[in-house]
This record gives sequence, C-alpha cells and structure tokens, in this order.
Amino acid sequence: MTAVGQRRHVNRLAPIVFLAFGTLVQQSGAADPPKRTPRTVFNDDAQVLREAPAKDPAPYIKAWLDRETAAVPFSTFVFLASTPDICFFDTKVGEEYGARRKTSDHLYIRAMRALKKENTDALRLVTDHMQAKGKEVLAAIRMSDTHHTRLNKFDDLCSQFAIDHPEYVIKQPDGRTNETALDYSIAAVRDHRIKIMKEIVTDYPVDGLELNFVRWAKHFPRDKGREKAPIMTRYVERIRRMMDNSGRKRKNGKRLTL
Repeated sequence: MTAVGQRRHVNRLAPIVFLAFGTLVQQSGAADPPKRTPRTVFNDDAQVLREAPAKDPAPYIKAWLDRETAAVPFSTFVFLASTPDICFFDTKVGEEYGARRKTSDHLYIRAMRALKKENTDALRLVTDHMQAKGKEVLAAIRMSDTHHTRLNKFDDLCSQFAIDHPEYVIKQPDGRTNETALDYSIAAVRDHRIKIMKEIVTDYPVDGLELNFVRWAKHFPRDKGREKAPIMTRYVERIRRMMDNSGRKRKNGKRLTL
C-alpha cells in the first residue's frame, strides 16, 4: 500500500526555538543554524509491482508513478528494495522474491520476471523515472520483516538464507516456536545483509537507503534488547562507512542519504 508522511516535530519545536533564542542573547555574534528542508515522503512497498501486468509492465509502472506524482506533492520516493533477505530487484547477492517458483503467473513475480527480460528491474526503473522528475529516491530496507510465521520454503517471503540457517533465528525468552526474525547478534546475519545493501548502493543510482526498523522491530531476543543495542549502533555505523567508501555520491554531489 502507498502512504504519504511528513515528519514534523511539533512538540519539540517550542523548546528548541527557546534555547536558540537564549543562545543568541548570550552570544550575539553566534551564527544562525543552517535551515534544513523537511522531506515529504511517499512510500511504495512494491504495490506498483503487485498491480503491474505480466506483459510489458514498464509503461504501466511509469504511468502509475506519474499518476501518484500528479496527485500528491512530495520530495522523496521510497521504494521497498528488500525485507532484508528477500529482494524486489534483480539481486546477485540476496534472493529475489519468488525465485523458488517455477511459474511466473503470480502477483509481483509476473512483472518482475517480465522486467528482467527487458534488462531492467523495478528498482532501476523507479529510480530513473522519479529522479528525472526531480525526486529523491531511497531504497527501503526492512531490517526484520516477518510476515512469515515459520520457515516455510513455499512462502515467498521466507528466505532460503533463513531456511538454511534456522540456528540464526532469535531465541525468545518465552520459548515460542513461531519466531522467524534473525538475530543481529550473529555476525553472519549482519554480513549477509550488508552485502545486499552494498549491492544496491554500488549498482543502482539511488540517493540512499532507508533503514526501516519498524518492520517488525525484532532484532534481538526480547530480554536482551538493551544489552545488545550497541551491536545495532555499530552496525549502522558500519553501513554508513560502507556507503561512504563506495565511491558513489548523489547527483547533487552530496553523500548518499542514510
């Protein structure tokens, strides 16, 4: 589904303004802080792929994007690239959605495979089309999506990586057996996922990555979250370094957005 959101820190505005005013009174020579332009974000969780036809999907996708652009004013288009192990682009590192299926007559899959025959994919098509309209494009990484409730090879949202490594699944303190999120405490999990992110940053002209920690906010065992939080902090730092060291910059010369 598509959604439009604009981040507004209304509750924090008053104290921030007050503190800035107090600083200026005490230090009249201090310069005003640089103004930051807020982003208005349009989020597409690959809905356009779900709706696109199996035959010649590219014109449909472009028309879909044009329609949304005309209907809603926004600055940034966020496209779901990975969940994080299942990818909605032509990945060489991760696993493409529906890769285990032998037939193509399925939602998402039909359009994805048709685009591959045209030597492109949704991430590249969306990025090129929206940037031509002056929009910033971010590739969304769902850090721990668990729409699947068990490791099931017949579920397209369950990665082969998880099926091959059930020992990587978070061991929750209540002993539940329906957990499928992988534990970021494990180096192999972090390494696998950052390779997918690096592939996106290196091979696609996106303006950056959006790390979505809300889907589903399960990164460590529940009783170890505070203890293990520094692991995630260091991981985000590692992602930042990876992006900076990729040698790529956004078209406007600024570094890639995280």
